[in-house]
Amino acid sequence: MEKKIRNTNLLKMLTSEEFVDFCNKKLIPEMALLERQRVAKLKMLKVLNNILRINTVVMILGFVVGFILCIIGKINSYNSIENISTIFLIISVCASLIFAMCNCIFKYITDPIIRDCKVVLYSILMSFFGEFKYYDKNLNILEYENFQKHVEKLKFFKKFNIYMCDDIVKGRYNGLNLTIADILLQYKSEHQKDNIEDIFDGILICSDCNKNFHSTTVVRLDAGVLNKLNKVAGLQCVRLEDPVFEKAFEVYSNDQVEARYLLTTSFMERLLAVQRKLKMPVTCSFENGNIYIAIHSTKNWFDIPIEDCCLTDIKTYQKILIDLITVLSVLDTIRADSNIGL
Repeated sequence: MEKKIRNTNLLKMLTSEEFVDFCNKKLIPEMALLERQRVAKLKMLKVLNNILRINTVVMILGFVVGFILCIIGKINSYNSIENISTIFLIISVCASLIFAMCNCIFKYITDPIIRDCKVVLYSILMSFFGEFKYYDKNLNILEYENFQKHVEKLKFFKKFNIYMCDDIVKGRYNGLNLTIADILLQYKSEHQKDNIEDIFDGILICSDCNKNFHSTTVVRLDAGVLNKLNKVAGLQCVRLEDPVFEKAFEVYSNDQVEARYLLTTSFMERLLAVQRKLKMPVTCSFENGNIYIAIHSTKNWFDIPIEDCCLTDIKTYQKILIDLITVLSVLDTIRADSNIGL
């Protein structure tokens, strides 16, 4: 039977007896082995960090001393000093190579444990709120490719030609099919290769709706005088009666009547309330029978700080869930408007 979350304050659930019992019975036993692996690899990382610190000092000193001696040698025509400066510069280059190699080793050690932690932790942890599964891009390439094709078909975003997705969580939450993805969209100019524009960086929420609609309605952040340049191809600008909403957003649709039906006064108030609460730009669209909610933020929403957290500590799970609860709370707030049937 599908789990229903009726508690309007999801944060309070993190300190409830139900959540603690869930962690002790289902999550901590699964994370025990990963915690032992994490501790073992941290010992290796400490040694590596010490090497990196020493190497950084050698690299900087070697470069500075070599550069100074090189200048002195050229000014005074001392070949011996110039030779010594060359040695220092070579030392600096070698230290730089070691630094780069240590960083590669660091990633080689940390990436597998982070990947394993995410796959196990998020799949089980999110199941407390519904039927969820975490997809790793190295293990589920097809899932990532399919989601990319899905995003590319949306009219929600401006034109982009660079797509990056770090994390995807899919499942069902309170009767809705739900996908949460951490994505970065950019546009690289064909004529100016160094000119890269950020189109979107943050969390994209995709949820189905209980009400059928056939139009496409896009709600974007107001770009001021640039709105005329940011029009959505094939869609018309929709004027709404709420002046506060009009100031914050621009609305485009291929069905003016249905757009006004979807964007009720209550819905607009809730979208504005979510943005004020998060203190982050929040936009949305109704396309392909789904609602898409974009939270614009450069933070890494699915990050697990394996160097300073215990994987069998409930406090770790509570900290990790705060960001994801924020996402679910956004959906709860938006779908609370019964007039659009979400």
